[in-house]
Amino acid sequence: MLPNPVEYAQNRRMNWLERQITARPDAVAVVEGPAQLTYKQLGERVSRTAAALKAAGVSHGSRVATLMANSIQHVVAIHAVAWAGATLVPINPRLSDDEISWLLNDASADMLVIDHGSSDRELDLENTKFVQVEELTFSLDSNAAAVDPAGIATLIYTSGTTGVPKPVPLTWANHSASATASAFNLGLNQQDNWLCCLPLCHIGGLAIVYRSAIYGTALTLTERFETDEVAEIIAAGQVTLASFVPTMLRRLWFDHEGFTDQLASGRLRAVLLGGGPADRETLEMSAKHNMPVYQTYGLTEAASQVTTMPPAQAIGKLGSAGIPVHGADVMIRDKEGEPLEANETGLIFIRGPMVTSGYLDRPAENARRFEGPWFDTGDFGYMDEDGFLWVVARRDDLIVTGGENVYPAEVESVLLSHPSVGECAVFGIPDKEWGQKVAAAVVLDEDATEDQLIAFCRDRLASFKLPRKWYFMSELPRTASGKIRRTELRK
Repeated sequence: MLPNPVEYAQNRRMNWLERQITARPDAVAVVEGPAQLTYKQLGERVSRTAAALKAAGVSHGSRVATLMANSIQHVVAIHAVAWAGATLVPINPRLSDDEISWLLNDASADMLVIDHGSSDRELDLENTKFVQVEELTFSLDSNAAAVDPAGIATLIYTSGTTGVPKPVPLTWANHSASATASAFNLGLNQQDNWLCCLPLCHIGGLAIVYRSAIYGTALTLTERFETDEVAEIIAAGQVTLASFVPTMLRRLWFDHEGFTDQLASGRLRAVLLGGGPADRETLEMSAKHNMPVYQTYGLTEAASQVTTMPPAQAIGKLGSAGIPVHGADVMIRDKEGEPLEANETGLIFIRGPMVTSGYLDRPAENARRFEGPWFDTGDFGYMDEDGFLWVVARRDDLIVTGGENVYPAEVESVLLSHPSVGECAVFGIPDKEWGQKVAAAVVLDEDATEDQLIAFCRDRLASFKLPRKWYFMSELPRTASGKIRRTELRK
């Protein structure tokens, strides 16, 4: 039995889910395939799961990790951790046992909750209790813990594409500010249903769970991204919003026959595209068929979005990551830390109520990356004369060859415009003469030779930007969120 809202809400800040149970009990909260839960039904499952977690040893302030696939069960677990007053530590199931063990021990996690898909893991845990969610006893109800805006809601590890993952503590206030900023940009409709194909262990997927609970709207889950399933969901008119990374959107357009008709029969009002720059061919295809794609720039340290394309400007600024979301500020600085003028490329610094105050237990990294309220993102970009951000590369991805800067995204955009290239990644490798030379890993859709690709690039790029080393691959290594693992390619 859920608590009486009148008695229980006095003198305390209500949990997001708890508020929607009171305000919209019969509204759909989450959908997965044919299964769905209303907010009342979700609340009942969350309350019982939180009670089971407490009975298993979770207390206020505990750190509870989840190692689970995308599922309604995972959504319940995410909310149950908050309901119990604990901090969520989402772990990527695609990591190796050694990587997972390291993360759990580094986070000092008190409990690990797994689903049946992770039951065969062999983990070396120091002080973490191991619980399988299917084996929890759900016989009790539990009152929701009061929310402290300054309390740590989540401890999320960065994806580690450029080094050792870092723990990012995000408060309830950080997540709330991010959700509010998103609503200011996209608008809010109580009939919205957000398609989530991104993993819930990543900020892009987790943010959808939190936003939906804050807004009182629905989310539709898929366990993973499959073009057929996603196209059918869109065609059925089930979802109004969707979040993709560029490779997902490209596959919908170029690997799925008939997607144009399926899109037309749906009711999508916005597609957020993040996780890296999109190639121009994909953006132009979306614009041609009136798909409302809004590029966004975000990161774990900012609880998701920092800039997003305003809907009215999506076509005129094709390729831009948009303008700062509500409450966020962006500054471009040179390597000495001085602000740059419009259209000058430099380091992207951000600040705002959605930005973390610092990495957990990483004083040296904090001293390097945080300057008062400003955070050095480690990315390169520029602001144009209208205040729109254009992201060109991560600092660690920048290639310096013979004293010239090469931004991988520029070379990748040219390669992806070749009709035979399906996917590609450009990165630097050591070179005795030039310091670095440009390398390209390519996945072909149709046969093409190295000489043909070089000739194609030579007509469109300066000579120092041409790839000097080519790798033809069947697929590119990616993180769970779809980002290319350039560190792995360099190795």
